Amino acid sequence: MEFQNKTIRETLANGYTDSEIDTLLSQKANPDIVIKFVKNMQVDTNWRDLTKGEEIISNSGLYLIQVYLSPNDDGYLGIWSGRACGVLSWEASDTNGSNNTFEIPLSYSAHTFNGNKIKLRTLLSPNINSGGDGRCHLQIASDVRSSNGNIHVEVYLRKMI
Repeated sequence: MEFQNKTIRETLANGYTDSEIDTLLSQKANPDIVIKFVKNMQVDTNWRDLTKGEEIISNSGLYLIQVYLSPNDDGYLGIWSGRACGVLSWEASDTNGSNNTFEIPLSYSAHTFNGNKIKLRTLLSPNINSGGDGRCHLQIASDVRSSNGNIHVEVYLRKMI
């Protein structure tokens, strides 16, 4: 929770005081809160975790999600200044799925995609007693091509319900 609170405090707009931010965090569903996290990671046709469980998203619910990709010195995916947006349903507490996966329908915009797009999905892992980690995973993959190194990935989440 500490990482998320720190991130929320850094990304809140409108000049809230610390006590006002504490009140917003306790409400768990305030559209003024935008969670942002950044990863530099390999993106390819295999599904890879962006986050899982309460690692970054500590509250279950419905979120708007935007993923922004930009090439950096290490990697190239063919996508320049690409954004993918969708609606994410998230379970922060334990899950007991059978590795159930749910792809997130996305809307796209970019300078160019060069014939490639990213995909997002959630994976509900079985509980620990059944051989999983018992967490909801947010995962990313590319549609066609693999990056030749790490890609700069920014994820923005806004809780709606």
